[in-house]
Amino acid sequence: MRAGSFREDLYYRINVVSVQVPPLRERREDIPLLAQHFLEKFSRQMNRPFRSIDAAAMERLVRHPWPGNVRELANAVERALVVGTPPAVREEDLPVRVGRETAAAAAGDSLAEIEREHIKSVLERKGWNVTHAAKALEIDRATLYNKIKKYRLRQPG
Repeated sequence: MRAGSFREDLYYRINVVSVQVPPLRERREDIPLLAQHFLEKFSRQMNRPFRSIDAAAMERLVRHPWPGNVRELANAVERALVVGTPPAVREEDLPVRVGRETAAAAAGDSLAEIEREHIKSVLERKGWNVTHAAKALEIDRATLYNKIKKYRLRQPG
């Protein structure tokens, strides 16, 4: 209005009620519902038969700080449907950045603590298959075995 690019009378006509919505990071309880909504919307649009988001993927979605708010969440779900395989969105279908910042911060400040948690996470995702985990980490198996020993990582069970 002040710049003269919007008519003042139109502004007052549409500005009947102002709604203040807090950022998504302050409404974490809304993330599962919104993620499911986007899953249904995009699976219909893309004609891809996705039905759900698995627990590990949902945990990462809830953990992420969402600096891009709801649009970033929508983009993350849409990407997961493009790269994923129905019927469920899995953790590995999500963009790499989603939920990672908090996991690294929770590991601690030292590089060794962050490396330990990252290796543990990759091993768990790969079912403790050292060959697959080493490939994902882009290191050789001997190096991975040394790090498992160094960080005293143990396969659960």
